[in-house]
Amino acid sequence: GDANSRFALFDLGRFVRFPFVISLAPRCHSVDDGNCKPLNCLIEAENRHMAMQTLVDGGADVLERVDVRIKVEDLEFMEVVCGLVPAKSASAVIAQLASHLPIPELKFLKRIRKPKDGELDKLKIQVEGVHVIAMIASPAAWEGLEDEDRQRIKALCSTLFTAQVPAFAPNTREQFDAWSSTWPLNFRPPAGGMKAVANFSEAELDAMRGYMRRAIAQAEAGAASGGGGAG
Repeated sequence: GDANSRFALFDLGRFVRFPFVISLAPRCHSVDDGNCKPLNCLIEAENRHMAMQTLVDGGADVLERVDVRIKVEDLEFMEVVCGLVPAKSASAVIAQLASHLPIPELKFLKRIRKPKDGELDKLKIQVEGVHVIAMIASPAAWEGLEDEDRQRIKALCSTLFTAQVPAFAPNTREQFDAWSSTWPLNFRPPAGGMKAVANFSEAELDAMRGYMRRAIAQAEAGAASGGGGAG
């Protein structure tokens, strides 16, 4: 743009945890500006230059994808509708769920599990005979099911209740081991290992380096023309 509106916007939300904006609009319009001195602006510009150069040189180390969760502490929960099912009806329930509520986005969750010791007592559920717990669907998916299909599934359950389950599939063995205590999980290590998941491709790194070089060049041009970087 023109000298009064040089502006560089980097919406890298796909690459980094926090999208950021770098504004290169000149701040020093006169030496008499009481809020800003040329020397201060040049120092700021140089500091910003150094910070951006560090980002360019070490981008692969300091940037990370927003969709990569690699810490055990990254566990987030979501609510699902569950059914307490007589063990003898487990196969019928699985068949109904596979047909009417496949929920592929939650395929990392086991569909059927045994109740934990004391779990039914905590839920204040009293039943006779051996039962298992079926993960049916999210409340929205359950309510959106055709009434006839919903009634068919309910008829196979002794009771329905809600539970909290992991909202995302584990990416590491450590996550799998820790998160499975909340609900049994299916785990398949990422193809190529965690390096393939957490690292940027060369094309992505080249694009980011290019954006940073353009920002640095504009900052240098602004400093050379007497204006400092702002942002």
